Amino acid sequence: MIADLERRAVLHAVAEAARSGPEAFLRRYGFRPGTRDVLDVGGLQLPPKAVVAVATAYQNGGEPLRPCQLSGGLEHAARVLVRLGFTVRRDQARLTLDDVAIPQRLSKRPAVAELRLYVCRPTNARSVAACYEHGFGSLVSPMTVDKTRGDLRLTDLSGHAHPLAQLPYVVDNGAWPCHVAGAQWSGTPFLRLLRRLEQLGPKPEFVIAPDIVGAGSNSLAFSLDWLARHRDEFAAHRWMLAVQDGMQVERVRIDST
Repeated sequence: MIADLERRAVLHAVAEAARSGPEAFLRRYGFRPGTRDVLDVGGLQLPPKAVVAVATAYQNGGEPLRPCQLSGGLEHAARVLVRLGFTVRRDQARLTLDDVAIPQRLSKRPAVAELRLYVCRPTNARSVAACYEHGFGSLVSPMTVDKTRGDLRLTDLSGHAHPLAQLPYVVDNGAWPCHVAGAQWSGTPFLRLLRRLEQLGPKPEFVIAPDIVGAGSNSLAFSLDWLARHRDEFAAHRWMLAVQDGMQVERVRIDST
């Protein structure tokens, strides 16, 4: 979203800050004064992150981005503003295009990555045959949701769902089917499935930690709390977090440490 930001939208945001005053501007949108990076324009000094967040609303309509939805620093807000020709200073020194360039080690990453597909509930003969033919894995879930006569029906699969023999598989937590069906997620089927799979032999490639669909940082907190209580029982598993809107890489890194 911010990669396509236009100069005129930034100028509209700066003009608003000039009218209301920097302190009122930051307070209104929930931002704090910058510590290292400063946008210097028209005699005003403003945090790049706040200006970019408000500028997105001028360009695209809707609400400005919240502080948790983007990052300051050379890799985000400062980079956008410098590329648009604005003066941004870090520790009093003006940033150049070279300062905010994408590191060479990142720009030369291969464009092709290994991809493995996991098929959800490959039960009919055709889907099972395709999994074996193409090396697809299976996604095993404790819950599924079916549409019957126009109604959504949630079914507990924890007693009989199983991976395909000699193919890789992963384990879902069942939160998404519950969300679709409008039902409260329960950890009991998920735990029952994990314990049953422990007896089958081959371990899953990874297990998706319980999450709350669409809940952002609350989902992260829920996932980490659940793992803290149950990780020892399933210490041999590789756990994955379900990414929700609003979750930031740095927040995940800090909270997961």
